Amino acid sequence: MILALALAASLAPPAKPVMLSSSDMLACTELSQLAVSTAAQLPKWVDPLTRVDALVVTCPSKAYHVDKFINEPILAMREGWQVRKQAQWNKQICLSSMGSLAKGGWRISQILTFASGERIQMYAHCGAV
Repeated sequence: MILALALAASLAPPAKPVMLSSSDMLACTELSQLAVSTAAQLPKWVDPLTRVDALVVTCPSKAYHVDKFINEPILAMREGWQVRKQAQWNKQICLSSMGSLAKGGWRISQILTFASGERIQMYAHCGAV
């Protein structure tokens, strides 16, 4: 499990460490507790095609990362899937309590790894949700 978290952390692009405010420190604590409590349940199938493999919080970089596996080859995806998936990711993050974190400078990302091996990374953007 620790290996999975370390591996997922190594997949996220590096970010420069930043000075954390008191609200960022609180968010860091809460997100870290979430990642630890969730790790015991991972990997977890959240629907017939999607498995969540890891949650990684990197506080000095204000980063929250989710690693997912899609049990389909990328070529099986319908045209326009990436735009729809990005909009879904933005909505999922920005309309939740994590939206304020994304607007406050936290980098919230997911990597989708497809059964055929391709990997796509998406960052939540909360400006136009």
